[in-house]
Amino acid sequence: MYPIVRACERQNLACFILRTGQDYSYGMCRVFFWVRVAGARCRLDVGSWMDGEQAGGAVMGVEGVLVEGAG
Repeated sequence: MYPIVRACERQNLACFILRTGQDYSYGMCRVFFWVRVAGARCRLDVGSWMDGEQAGGAVMGVEGVLVEGAG
């Protein structure tokens, strides 16, 4: 995502990263989402669920964010 975010910034395109919350390593999460990609604004917190619940929760969460942003 880092190259995509930077490309959007260079072209003055609005963008943000919507995280599902499935990352379990604090170190990796910190490096990739807070240090390198400051555009990570939302977290759905669907981690630690059963696979089907994670997928469904992610889809529902994305829909909610997109609908809220469109309104």
